[in-house]
Amino acid sequence: MLYTVTLNPALDYVVHTPMLSPGSVQRAYSATLTPAGKGINVARMLVQLGKPVQAVGFKAGWTGDAVEEAMKALGCAGPFFSLGEGQTRINVKLRHGEETDINLPGPPVPPAAWMELMHWVASVPVPGDTVVLSGSVPPPLGEDAYAAILILLAPGVRAVVDAEGDLLRHTLAHHPFLIKPNREELSALMGRSMDTEEDILRSARDLHRAGARNVLVSLGKDGAVLVNEGGVWKREAPVVDVCNTVGAGDAMLAGFLYGYDETEGNEAQKLSAALDWGIAAGSATAVCEGIADAEAVHNLLAENLSR
Repeated sequence: MLYTVTLNPALDYVVHTPMLSPGSVQRAYSATLTPAGKGINVARMLVQLGKPVQAVGFKAGWTGDAVEEAMKALGCAGPFFSLGEGQTRINVKLRHGEETDINLPGPPVPPAAWMELMHWVASVPVPGDTVVLSGSVPPPLGEDAYAAILILLAPGVRAVVDAEGDLLRHTLAHHPFLIKPNREELSALMGRSMDTEEDILRSARDLHRAGARNVLVSLGKDGAVLVNEGGVWKREAPVVDVCNTVGAGDAMLAGFLYGYDETEGNEAQKLSAALDWGIAAGSATAVCEGIADAEAVHNLLAENLSR
């Protein structure tokens, strides 16, 4: 089974306006409200691809109930542990020719809810399962939150981490199967700019030496690179008219995991196919509102493979 763990889920309120003028009354011409958070987005993409997945996380108030019900409707709701007080956050995404995102902090996680989650971590995933840890963490959880989860996972469970800064760095000693920084996150993590391909590859190799078995760097319109002990794999992204970058990196991660699991062959063949699927899923999501459907992903995959 594949599980996604989202410690700081959200509802994304995406509002389209013809323009944005601070200090004045604006009129929107459309809006959508969807479950979100990086792990939630990964699960939604996997559902589109037909991959069994369970989304796990915290919930608070009616907004948390709304996230859980939406995932139940998709058939992928794992346990959502109640925080008891507060409201699961609502992030506001303004679309006005540009993308302006207002991401709120999540409600505090009480010790009892954290212990419930940790009990699930220690008792449910079994060898052969994959657990995806992605996104930010709410207070008072610290930068060691994901590392604490990795410690409790049973041997043989594949851990995937998509996080920023020390939240990611602290997991490296536990040898996650895959980490997925983007260019900006990689730059912040390494404390140096990623101006050239060599900068990116050198940094990815550093993270591999620090403990990550596979380092997947998403590069937006420039595609992606994967570094591991076997070498370097590169993929270019197709030229598309980007209308939405929210969730594209999460869709790419989902596509990668789908391609890896569904491909027969040796490790190199599985990783190569995973990159193809990741690029297709991420690019398909970048050209639509929300998470792309399976048809769009399959079409882009076929186009890329035929080039």
